[in-house]
Amino acid sequence: MASYDTDELKETFLIECEESLDRTECFFMDLESNPTDRNIINQIFRLAHSIKGSAKSVGFDQLGELTHALEELLVLLQNGQIQPNQYVVDTLLSSNDLLRMMTSNLREDYEHKTDTSVVSKRIKTIMDGFCESEVNSSSNDSISDNGLTLFSETETDLISKRTDHEPSKLRENQRPMDRQSEDKDEFIRLSLKKIESLIDNLGEQVILQSSLEEAAKNPILNEDLISKTISQLGKITLDLQKSAMALRMVPVQSLYQKTRRIIRDTSRSLGKPVEIMTKGEETEIDKVFVDELSSVVSHIIRNAIDHGIENQEERLEARKPERAKIKLNAYQSFGYFLLEIADDGRGIDTKKIYQKAMSKGLLDDQKSYSDEELINLIFTSGFSTAQSVTDVSGRGVGMDAVLSKVKSLKGDIKVISKPGIGTTFTIRLPLSIAIFNGIVFTLCGDRFVLPSTDIHEVYWFSEKQISRINENKSIITRGDEVIELVDFEKSLGIKKRPFNDSKRMVSLIVEINRKKMGLKVDDIIGQVRVVQKRLGHELKELRGVSGGAILGDGEVALVLNLSSLQDDIKNAA
Repeated sequence: MASYDTDELKETFLIECEESLDRTECFFMDLESNPTDRNIINQIFRLAHSIKGSAKSVGFDQLGELTHALEELLVLLQNGQIQPNQYVVDTLLSSNDLLRMMTSNLREDYEHKTDTSVVSKRIKTIMDGFCESEVNSSSNDSISDNGLTLFSETETDLISKRTDHEPSKLRENQRPMDRQSEDKDEFIRLSLKKIESLIDNLGEQVILQSSLEEAAKNPILNEDLISKTISQLGKITLDLQKSAMALRMVPVQSLYQKTRRIIRDTSRSLGKPVEIMTKGEETEIDKVFVDELSSVVSHIIRNAIDHGIENQEERLEARKPERAKIKLNAYQSFGYFLLEIADDGRGIDTKKIYQKAMSKGLLDDQKSYSDEELINLIFTSGFSTAQSVTDVSGRGVGMDAVLSKVKSLKGDIKVISKPGIGTTFTIRLPLSIAIFNGIVFTLCGDRFVLPSTDIHEVYWFSEKQISRINENKSIITRGDEVIELVDFEKSLGIKKRPFNDSKRMVSLIVEINRKKMGLKVDDIIGQVRVVQKRLGHELKELRGVSGGAILGDGEVALVLNLSSLQDDIKNAA
């Protein structure tokens, strides 16, 4: 029992340590912008002191020793004996990165040891007598793929090197809970109000359940009471679902904090001063999305700084401020979470895209293309208009991965660009992927579910409204509006059903690349509240399917991901 308690204390410390290190990173960057603000240094010192004391108390001596060295450097900053110039802040951030790495490794193995000599040497160099010439020595530092390290290649090798020579061997004293990384738990902080709301709704549900059980003893006499209680139970169950889902929701602020570091490091690497402006920090999103969005936002921002934002000479010629701006804006709208990433750079050159795409054989020279269609080519695998490859971007292997990741989250991404003004990427995601309202429909004898937010309307039509353009293409005409009709079973790879012209037909009107399309289905069952479940291993690779849902009659319906089906739908149209 004592061993379990010790492990629990260690795990709790490591979780809190990760949160503290996220905060110190923000404070270090604030210090770089406001070097005379003593309050920032004091807050960093308090966090470092707390980490040092707690680390040693739970047995993480190496972590405590490095934090102690960092604490001594902070004392010199507090006393004004050294100034927080560029080299000092770089060292502080490097120390923070190493502490974060150590914390992550310790969560996998409590006995893990890390070589801290590189960072310790940098700290000692400053404390022994900082020399301005050493600023130049830090200019060789490179940015890694995640944009979060300030170490040179040699330093990175030393830092990540394990002291033992068998990194793949499972240590005998490693915790059983970590023998399979898939079982690793994650933690988030919860507000007391969210927990209280959940408990209140659960209490109401228990009371109604008891009332229903009592009334069921004489169902004929209590028919009205049973009906009323079931109605109230449905409302409370919905409130309970909302309360439970709220526990997964976290502010997007944590994503913004990571973005600040990416912008700082990338702008310095490329010699382009960039200022970040944020809005909607308190907008909440599913915790799963925050983690997944980090790489997406990182790539878009690095691309914006490398390709979108002009160098200082070009900005002066264009009468733009020397310091470029990247704006992040998060908000909720119509059941979706939206994140806008905008820069004030040169914009996307559609003529250059057209020329590059023609040279690659991606376009038909007999067709004309809109700016939107040309801009969307940046998401094509291997496509890049960059003249040269840099450490940041230029290989054409990133934006297709961005689109793929967003689609896997049942979302979409749109790009608006104005020459000379800038570019805005808008990522749209559902607020949550676990519980949502969905439309149940039948197709070729099977039942499927689409989220209600993906469907503009359900439209019933007759054979007279269909016009055949060719063997594979049909349209529905209603008034002045023309909607392309898609045989949905082709998109899903289902065998085509026999056509029954005596039956009134129905389509789900959706939007694919800002164009309305009608997905022809057999029938609409109705709208339901869907609790999405993961599919078994043998069904994970089903095309366009994101999960399963158990319907009211106990049968299972597949939940479709419209975003991942977009290409199939366009090909079927």
